[in-house]
Amino acid sequence: IKIFERNTSDTSKNKNLYNETLSRKIISLNGTWQLSFNEGVSFSDFVIPCAYDFEGKVIFNKKFIIPDSLTENYCFILVAEGINYESEIKINNVFITKHTGGYSSVVNLIDENILTNDNNIEIIVDNELNYTGTFPLKGRIDYPKNYGGIYRDIYLVAVPKIYIQSVDLNISGATNNPVIKSNFTVKTTELNKIYQSKEFSLNIEVRDRLTGNIIQKSNDVKFETDNFSSKNIEVTINPGNLNLWSPENPYLYDIICYIKDSANNIADEFIFEYGFREITTNKNSIILNGNNYILKGINYYEYTENFASAIDYSQLRKDIENIKSLGVNTIRLPGASASPYLINLANEYGLFIIEEIPANEVPLSILTDESYIESAKKYLREIILRDKNDPSILFWGIGNDFDVTNPLSNNYVEQLKSSANELDKRKIFYTTRNFYENKINSADVTGLNLTDVSIEEFNKFLEYGNNNPVIKKFFESPVLISSYGIRIDNNNRNGYSDKYSVEAQTKYLIEFYNIIKNKFQGSFISSYADRISDRPLNFPLDINKYLWTDGIYTIDRNPKQSVQFVERMFKNQESPKILEGENKNEISNLFIIIGVIFNIIFIFLVTQVKKFRQSFLKCLYAPKNFFLFASEQLIIPNL
Repeated sequence: IKIFERNTSDTSKNKNLYNETLSRKIISLNGTWQLSFNEGVSFSDFVIPCAYDFEGKVIFNKKFIIPDSLTENYCFILVAEGINYESEIKINNVFITKHTGGYSSVVNLIDENILTNDNNIEIIVDNELNYTGTFPLKGRIDYPKNYGGIYRDIYLVAVPKIYIQSVDLNISGATNNPVIKSNFTVKTTELNKIYQSKEFSLNIEVRDRLTGNIIQKSNDVKFETDNFSSKNIEVTINPGNLNLWSPENPYLYDIICYIKDSANNIADEFIFEYGFREITTNKNSIILNGNNYILKGINYYEYTENFASAIDYSQLRKDIENIKSLGVNTIRLPGASASPYLINLANEYGLFIIEEIPANEVPLSILTDESYIESAKKYLREIILRDKNDPSILFWGIGNDFDVTNPLSNNYVEQLKSSANELDKRKIFYTTRNFYENKINSADVTGLNLTDVSIEEFNKFLEYGNNNPVIKKFFESPVLISSYGIRIDNNNRNGYSDKYSVEAQTKYLIEFYNIIKNKFQGSFISSYADRISDRPLNFPLDINKYLWTDGIYTIDRNPKQSVQFVERMFKNQESPKILEGENKNEISNLFIIIGVIFNIIFIFLVTQVKKFRQSFLKCLYAPKNFFLFASEQLIIPNL
């Protein structure tokens, strides 16, 4: 078993779903845990977060202490930002929750009187996928390896007995005198322990993060509540003209939300960052803050060689800084949703994110199954509720390379679109390799996956589309190139005449981008860095048969030649000449000669050797007899 522990020191700020405020405390559960890979027979110490390549159930145990002052005056929310794939959680031997979904987060209020001074948490994690109902399905070759583990931060949030559970911001007129309608869910536990009066008020402030100035305050909205209740409250504020958020100008504000008691003392303070921007689509265009916007993108996988999916924060920040320096304005996470820290970095640096649920390569028989659709809707809703207040989120992805050849697939798309629109108005996005027989007509934005598709083949598609009314209609809504690139041998420096060389990758990216940049609303290089697949490749180009080598960085983050050319490409700068090398014949005559010889030998045996001919025909018409004979002769053991 290979285990990847994220044991690096961490001083990153603004890294989690929840952060400390005047009224809220964070109790980290990261650190040393006891793990059992043999159903509790034995335990060993490991550092959490961690990821592992073991498939099956693993038991996690940890003891932790909470001061009495906190248990008496606070209630607690358990937050696990990433557990793959299924988890069952108990605290002090009391069942807390069961959660499914490796890229969504566990956020669960712990009932009163469960936590004491000395506590024990047990989490049983099962990362075994199947071929019919998991997200993703088992054995998808074009997507990353399925690592198990508690691979992101896990912690408790100590919140007051009355606290803001969630905030749903609805902005109208973002580009001109915006109005913010905030829908709050306020939750209470045992108020009698702290408050005599059940009267409270709620208000919000908008603060400029750059200057620290308060831009606008809302009026207090008074309300009454009771023990163990949930209440929805609406607050409206007009902050005036604001700086708009965009990748070119990632201007952020803090939204500060207060609950105050009857004596005007702060009961709860909840703060989150927000960027004001307006995104719409108009026919086949994407409109950002009133202007047409072209996406210059790259696909990004939250994975490194040293930490697998438990990527450390310093590497994540370095990756985002590198991506931003290339001139990229959008990253896409194929078949995955982003970690909270990645989203916070994208908000800060100015990068759009397309995050997705892992519905990858799903056949029609599963895609039309109602139980699968309901599970997909639940997964998507979890992601939307978690991330919809972040300005960097561009679209919600509902699947990749699923069966698009049958009109019945539209039911899946329509149901997920309807479910998403109940929570958020961002557009729905999907990707496909099948651009000739696509029957999907209900999605908002389409992505074409073209990794390893030759430029000649793509030009044929464009020519075919110009004369095909079905494909012409397909382009009436925004179409993106969701993946373009080629796999290469990272040690091959023979020049671009060798199609597996480093130079060939560079030439391909430049030529492909020049073809598509004026024909599509955006495009995405196939991968920022090389990555490990869940299954061995049929035609590997590395000694590691699981390694996808289509990244512009190697798996250990060394830049390939294409990095400097991609930067020039995105910034519309001239590129230096690429080494051509020698043009070698791709088909060796040796293979043809060997094939001809074997065919001659086979024909001779069939026509001239009677016993061979009879045995060969028996194998064709009665293969069962052959296997019985082989078993009896012990030619094939354990048959």
